[in-house]
Amino acid sequence: MEPFVYYYCGCPDLNTGHSEDDRPDSFDSYRARTSLFSLYRLYFCEDCHRIRCPSCVQDEIISYYCPNCLFEVPSASVKSEKNRCARNCFECPDCFNTLSVVHDGEAAPNTASDDNGEAYYLSCGFCRWNSRQIGITFAKPTSLALQLQKSEDNLADNIEFDHLKEHFDKAADALLATSSTSAFLSLHGLNSMYSKFGLSLPPTQNIKEEDFNNYEPAMHKQDDDLQVLDQLMMLEHAHEASTTLQRSRQLHDQPALISNIRPQRIPLRVKKTKRCRSCRHVLIKPESKAQTSRFKIKLVAMNYIPAIAIVALPRKPWPFKVGIPMQFALKFTNPIYEEMHISLATTQLGDVDATITILSPSFTIGPYNELWDYDDELPSSQGSSKANPKGGDTPQRWEAGVYEKRDNYTCILVEVTPQKMGELKFPLLINYSYKAEDRMDTESNDGDIDIPSKSEDGSPEHDDGMRTSSFWVGDQTRHGLSPELHYTTIPPPEETAKAEKPFHPLARAGLLPQERILLMTIVGSLWGFVAGSYIGGRQSGLQYLAENAHRLPRTVQGWYFYHKTKNYKVMYGGIKRGARYAGQTGAVVMAYATLEAV
Repeated sequence: MEPFVYYYCGCPDLNTGHSEDDRPDSFDSYRARTSLFSLYRLYFCEDCHRIRCPSCVQDEIISYYCPNCLFEVPSASVKSEKNRCARNCFECPDCFNTLSVVHDGEAAPNTASDDNGEAYYLSCGFCRWNSRQIGITFAKPTSLALQLQKSEDNLADNIEFDHLKEHFDKAADALLATSSTSAFLSLHGLNSMYSKFGLSLPPTQNIKEEDFNNYEPAMHKQDDDLQVLDQLMMLEHAHEASTTLQRSRQLHDQPALISNIRPQRIPLRVKKTKRCRSCRHVLIKPESKAQTSRFKIKLVAMNYIPAIAIVALPRKPWPFKVGIPMQFALKFTNPIYEEMHISLATTQLGDVDATITILSPSFTIGPYNELWDYDDELPSSQGSSKANPKGGDTPQRWEAGVYEKRDNYTCILVEVTPQKMGELKFPLLINYSYKAEDRMDTESNDGDIDIPSKSEDGSPEHDDGMRTSSFWVGDQTRHGLSPELHYTTIPPPEETAKAEKPFHPLARAGLLPQERILLMTIVGSLWGFVAGSYIGGRQSGLQYLAENAHRLPRTVQGWYFYHKTKNYKVMYGGIKRGARYAGQTGAVVMAYATLEAV
């Protein structure tokens, strides 16, 4: 498993009884497993100055549209159209691609056609399925959904659903009327007034529980499972039965045979706005038009907090060894236009079986410049330097423990000593600060605007523009966010040393010369035996046919012994020729391997 970084979000709005400063006590806890996310799945709230995970945001639908024709559907008609496109957009019931309307030039007399005798059908350009196979044709090339809806309304499931909805609507209206009348009398004191003058209260409808339970189905559907089972047993080919995915697209009857599947209207898609649950600030807001994929507001965490990656050092690849100190590099990338100051710390959890040492707990990262995305040959403002793990002079001196510093990223060294085999996970606290300039990024493509930060009591900060924040899984801090670093370890060194082979200058592909010569000789002999057996067996069979062409048998018993003898001759000739070819090929390959190993 390759090492990677996860970020932790406490989700204070969802975890009752836990504040955002809390952290999980163990990586294996349920809360930790459900609160770890990749950086690219996180958002950043500028009002709260905290990250937000997908569970911390609230979705709001802003528009409905068809993914095929990109037609925007009004919200009022979504329910009546059953959340599907009402135009000529259908998906193939076999391969689920988009169907197209084709004119049927050879329409049968009993098919649906217009006044001119023309008919139309749906055809799939991918799998060549068409609606004529199931007997569905259309009289007009437009309003196909309305033409199919007539047949769908007559289905037993739709009739039963409408009847059930009508039953509960009546009961709900009666309950609402009863509760409204009682609330009105109690609010205005009319109960005491009616009692004072000896008048009776207005009659109210008495709703009993039996009125809900006494439901009479509109249609009684027979159980035809045995009939479907008989049909499946009579099938000759497996492709005649429908798949599970095909049945799930047609839920009202779930046909077991491929001949009963029908084209379905394409389901609608939605565009959503994401808001912070704490302050109701908009984090993601796309354009409402279905034809565009731009965003009016896009506040993602990767544009506000440093990105962390794990880099292996040269000649120090994974996996690590138990009990041996090993080093790797943590790469921090600055996404903002100001220089960032980073300070790191770690804590020892109960399930961290390793000794973690950060060689550079404090360092700086250069500002981001968009020109670096277009030309990698541009000179860096910070220069470039790599630290020598064994010591020595470097082109430019940086902080102790910094492995590389260039452009808007910095790599630092971390030393790890695993104590046991398995995955290694440890928390890391990251505090970062930068000096924000007095400018507004109103022309950003993502719609991001720099908003001045606020203090803990909500008042604006009037200082020199320094912004400070932190994230981790360690002790109680604000802005709960944490990376989880995974490594794979191997057995202890004393056990590994026994299994490791001594270094040999003539070793090839991890094999010593003796092992390589033996393996190549065996493979060459097997190849020669296979080739010789094929050639020898075919030649022996042809020779036997030629020798006995003038004395063919005349009885069934004679033909039996004739073929039996031929098979023996073929086997004997193949083994004989194969053994000879195996010896010759093996000798040649062994000589080549010996000369190559010397």
